[in-house]
Amino acid sequence: MTTTAEVLSTIICEKFDTDPAKIRPDATLDDIGIDSLDIFDVIFSVEEKLGIKVSNDDVNIAVFQDLVDLIDRLRKEQGKA
Repeated sequence: MTTTAEVLSTIICEKFDTDPAKIRPDATLDDIGIDSLDIFDVIFSVEEKLGIKVSNDDVNIAVFQDLVDLIDRLRKEQGKA
C-alpha cells in the first residue's frame, strides 16, 4: 500500500519538477521549492487521487510532515484510509 507521504511526494515531484531528495518530513515549502499557493494545487490533486475533501480552513502547513499529517487525519475521518 502506498503511504500518504509517497502519494504527496509523487504529486509534488510531477507537478513542480522537484528533486525527491528535497522532500523530507522537516522540509519547509520553500525547501521543497513550492509556495503557499502551490500547496492548494497539491491539495486539489490529493483530493482527486484519494477521494477526500480538504477545507481551506484546515490548511496550515509549515513543513511537509504537516501536510502528511493533515491528509492522514482527513483520510481516517472520511473513511478513505
